[in-house]
Amino acid sequence: MTTKRLFLVAAYDPMGIGIVDASLMQLVRGLGKYGDVVIFMDNDAPGGELKKLAPHVRHADAMRHGEYDFGSYKRAYIWAQDHMTLGDIDVVYMVNDSVYGPLGDIGELLQKMENLDADAIGPVYKVHKIKPHLESWFMGFRPSIFMSPWFDTFMTSITKLESKGAVIAQYENGLARLIRDQGLTADGVYHVHGRETYNRVAGLYRQGLPFIKKMSWRRRHGALGGQIAYVLRHMDNHGRDAIMENANRIYGPDFNKWFITRNPIKIAWRNIKHFFHKVFIEGI
Repeated sequence: MTTKRLFLVAAYDPMGIGIVDASLMQLVRGLGKYGDVVIFMDNDAPGGELKKLAPHVRHADAMRHGEYDFGSYKRAYIWAQDHMTLGDIDVVYMVNDSVYGPLGDIGELLQKMENLDADAIGPVYKVHKIKPHLESWFMGFRPSIFMSPWFDTFMTSITKLESKGAVIAQYENGLARLIRDQGLTADGVYHVHGRETYNRVAGLYRQGLPFIKKMSWRRRHGALGGQIAYVLRHMDNHGRDAIMENANRIYGPDFNKWFITRNPIKIAWRNIKHFFHKVFIEGI
């Protein structure tokens, strides 16, 4: 029997333009092969941009709301409630475009997630003594969660908060806490500690994770450029072009020319700079 999936997708153009570029198309196409997609952008999109998504989605909308990814999840969820029968769905996923990918077909990853014995599932589960949780860029929920009144209250109550940190505390960690309070369970295919999703790009890719966090471009004083180069070298040309189109638009081609390198001396020097910054600037 075919698994019926609904993907609620949150998108945001950091340039503030609302462009649907090849990277976002890559994400939507990859998900759309395996279920219905409802996408909401936290931007005012120029005329015609959303039409690019039409062949791959049930619905696409855009409006600058400033509620981060959970605000877009909320709006996509409400649209799905009003226009679809959620009781017919096996898994509702919430996915945002803070990642590049999928870097290949995600059928196997979805199967691994859906084989987990948990109510909430995802690719990456962050292990933490106090606040363990699924990373909010890709979370899946079975009917024991998404058909529950408490989940509906949570989703429809999402509002604008003062910072991204407040969003993480209130919504990402808050949802994980609600799931635990209901006696339900969460698990992911990959268990990580701290910022490993950003910092172990190549290792997680070799293990089968078909996504790269975009923030890896800006971390560790450029020391992750070698890992990014490894992934780009091992993926198909179409996917690589989609990533670089977005990366050049957001970070600039000059930065990417400097950042993406296989030179071990450059990587070592960037790691040294990062170490001294952590010790003498941040005092860690």
